[in-house]
Amino acid sequence: MGVLNFIVTASLIGNLLNPFSQGWLFVKNIFFHPTPLAVKISTPAAKAQPRHMKINPQYGVYSTAWTARSKKIRDLIRVADETEINTVVIDVKEDGDYLDDNVKNLVGELRNKNIYTVARIVLFKDGSQTKIHPDWYFKKSNGSLWADNRGWRWLDPANKETWDYNVELAKKAIDHGFDELNFDYIRFPAFKKDDDVNLPPDFASAKIKTINEFARFLTSELKKYDPEITLSV
Repeated sequence: MGVLNFIVTASLIGNLLNPFSQGWLFVKNIFFHPTPLAVKISTPAAKAQPRHMKINPQYGVYSTAWTARSKKIRDLIRVADETEINTVVIDVKEDGDYLDDNVKNLVGELRNKNIYTVARIVLFKDGSQTKIHPDWYFKKSNGSLWADNRGWRWLDPANKETWDYNVELAKKAIDHGFDELNFDYIRFPAFKKDDDVNLPPDFASAKIKTINEFARFLTSELKKYDPEITLSV
């Protein structure tokens, strides 16, 4: 219960023991005296604000990580202020972790404007860990790292250390205040028949099972961390 301070004069004392709209008045040491007396009144505490917003329907705009750090984000915010836009999707992970204080402050500003925020997280198309964890990546027959025809490196979803890596980054996005996490590239790369890449004999049948198991793990870990977070693909 919160406490509200009231100033009471002698003319009001006759009404003090009646029910009040916010509860009963509890008065101590009140005498008929011309000097105003301070009285404490018990009032219901303010209801806590939910950690995450829920908006439906959503009308959104998309921001790259670079736009979110530049003056261009002001243009997107102005559009949201002047139109029915109520959602902003922001890249927070692709080839690396883009979460920092700038993003956290931006999410807080958008929340104050009642704008729903979505963190876009690219999962396995991520070449940021090649030097630290080369064992997390697909390799060619000669042991060098494989890349697709665009030069992108891919984490191997069959390596469960990559699961923990992605989950920890998703938790970081939750801590930055996002209302929803949207996951992209939750799959293996599209290998071509002539690609020089080392794959297990049962790769074709095992890859669907691997992705399904990862999706269950991702959902379970994040819902334990924050039961109210919204997850999407």
